[in-house]
Amino acid sequence: MFQNVRQQGTVCAVLTQRLPRGPFWSAKGDSEGVPRPTERARKALRDGMSDGEIFMLRVAWAIWTGGGVPSCKLDLGALIFTLDNRNLAMVGNLFVALSAPGSQAIERWIRQYDERPGATVSRDVAG
Repeated sequence: MFQNVRQQGTVCAVLTQRLPRGPFWSAKGDSEGVPRPTERARKALRDGMSDGEIFMLRVAWAIWTGGGVPSCKLDLGALIFTLDNRNLAMVGNLFVALSAPGSQAIERWIRQYDERPGATVSRDVAG
């Protein structure tokens, strides 16, 4: 699973990086370098977005919170048939990375999908 909360926040930032009206996760992170949801993310969850956009935000929010937020419930069928090919591949490959032992698969996923300017891979300790 996740190596640390920094890696978890980075995954959320990568999932939401292409959404309009972002950023939805802080680019630099907090004082410990942990990317965290922005007020924009909270507002978008309340106010809504297009289906594909809100699904990506809900996936990120579910990863951040462990899925315990009712507004982040996801319908898998709707997710599959609503996301564009790139986002569907991103989410599907994340599920595969999450199922792998250790955190190296998640680091590879981050490197594959992170398009944020100046992005760095989230390493604290060897994983």
